[in-house]
Order: sequence, then C-alpha cells, then structure tokens
Amino acid sequence: MNPSTFLIPLFALALSTLGFAQNSEEFESLNSLISIGGATVNITPTEPIRMSGYGGRNTLSEGATGQLYAKALAFGEGDEACLLVTADLVGIPAWLKKAVAERLGLPLERLAICATHTHSGPQLRGLLEPIFMEEIPSEEMAVIGRYSDGLVDKLVAVCQTALGDRRASRLDWGIGEVGFASNRRVLEEGKWTGFGVQVDGPVDHSLPVMRVVGEKGELRAVFANYACHCTTLGGDMHSIHGDWAGEAQRLLEERHPGAMALIAIGCGADANPNPRGNMDAVLQNGKALADEVDRVIGAPLAALRSLPVSRIERIELPL
Repeated sequence: MNPSTFLIPLFALALSTLGFAQNSEEFESLNSLISIGGATVNITPTEPIRMSGYGGRNTLSEGATGQLYAKALAFGEGDEACLLVTADLVGIPAWLKKAVAERLGLPLERLAICATHTHSGPQLRGLLEPIFMEEIPSEEMAVIGRYSDGLVDKLVAVCQTALGDRRASRLDWGIGEVGFASNRRVLEEGKWTGFGVQVDGPVDHSLPVMRVVGEKGELRAVFANYACHCTTLGGDMHSIHGDWAGEAQRLLEERHPGAMALIAIGCGADANPNPRGNMDAVLQNGKALADEVDRVIGAPLAALRSLPVSRIERIELPL
C-alpha cells in the first residue's frame, strides 16, 4: 500500500509580554500594529449531499439545521502576506489546499486551512472515503464533485476578500479552559473495549484564544482552538450543522456584532464532547466555549507584535 501523506502546516506567532492598549493613542505608541484583514463566506450545501464523519450513515442530507462557514484572516503585506482559514468541514484534503494556494498565487506554507471537524457536514472529494465501506454511487459522487469544486471557488474568494480588507490592527492572545472534552477510548485492563467516556484518560481542556482589535479598540475577530471532536450530534443526524463549533461561532458573532469568530480543533482525536447526543448538548457545549472566549478576551492579554511566521513540512506515514 502506498504511504498515506499528511500535510501539517506549522503556523507560529511571535509572542510579546506587553499588555493590551486601552485607547488609540496608547495603541499607536506601542508600535504593535499589524496589517490584518478578515472575511466570511457561507459554504452550506445547497442540494442534498452525502454527509461525512460516520461510516454507518449513507443517506443524503435533509436540509440544514445550522449554516456552515469558511472564514479567513490575512496577515501582512506583499511577500510577507499569509492566510489562516477555518472551515466548518470534517477535514481538508491536500488537493483542496493546493488548488486554493495555486489560485491565490501563494506558497503552500503561507496558507493554513483548519477544519472544525464537524461530523454533520458534507463529504468532500478524496476525503475519508473508506469510512463508508462501500462504493459511493456515481450520482452521489457527482454532487460531491460539484460541492468540492464550488468550495474551491468560495475559499479563494474569501481569501481574496480578507486580503483586500487588511488594515492596521492589534493582535493579542490568552489561554482559557473548557471542560466538555472527554477521552473516548474506554480501557479495561489496558485494552481498548470501545468508545465511551474514560474519566481518567488524557484530555486537553486548554482554550488558546487570539483576538484582533481595530485601531479604535473595536473587536474585529476572535480565533479559538479546542482539542475535541465536533461529534455532539451522532450518526442519526441527517441535517447539516456545525455542531458545538458552529454554535459557539454563532453565539460569539451574535454577542459582538461586526466581529468574526473562527474556531478550529486541536489534537483531540481521542476526545468526544460530554454531554453529547442531541441538540440541547450542542447548545450547552457551544455556550460553554463562547462564554470562556468572552471571559478570556475580557481579561488582560499578551500582545503579538510581529507578523506570523509560517512553515510547512510533509510527513509521510506508511500504513
């Protein structure tokens, strides 16, 4: 079998210990302004499509209970420009990133595309196809192909809009904590017995938050990263939805009109939300994360005073 290849974008930010400036005069005097732009595009499927994330689910989507979005933050000018994109999708296949980067004329290392990993989103061409354990019918593949090709256009457009929106802004960050991620690999006598809640299993509850503020102190964007599957909704969900990440983004943007909320998942492969299983749990988990983001951005934060430095490395893992 050929090696399975994973692209890992390393998106590093230089950190300063300066506090947040409270007014525009202090803002300017800190010499910490960075050229940043942002944009959002709706990527909700417009026709019934096979949903990804659960192998036993082989029916097409039945409308959308929640909307899906892709959001872009552009940093820097000229040859230093780079983009951080989040998308309410189960994953990002390598071909998709390559296609977007080529259309933008950007080196791969200056484009990072992160997924919320919602398991209630659409299937993409070339992504996780073996989980269905069956050949996807040609008529369904045609829908997946149309959506995937249209997604390239939308991601290119949102990146271009973000690049065009760049203006002097303050960038800073802090770390909070959210507790709904639970280790899902149940062990008995050191052996895995199935999925559930392993109360003493490893889990990462930290919530890094990055904030973008305009010259006049207005909140422009927040970016949060949490190590947990977007699997509050199970395989019996047949409607498109962004799960807890989509709900958290919705709440944050509702609370902060004009601001953009971006969420990605960290190293949460063995973490499921707890509680999970229904829409009430989605609302609970989404609110918990949004509340913590609000608490973090309301406290003193550390200023990021230089442009992001981007690197990329290809790691081949043989199966």
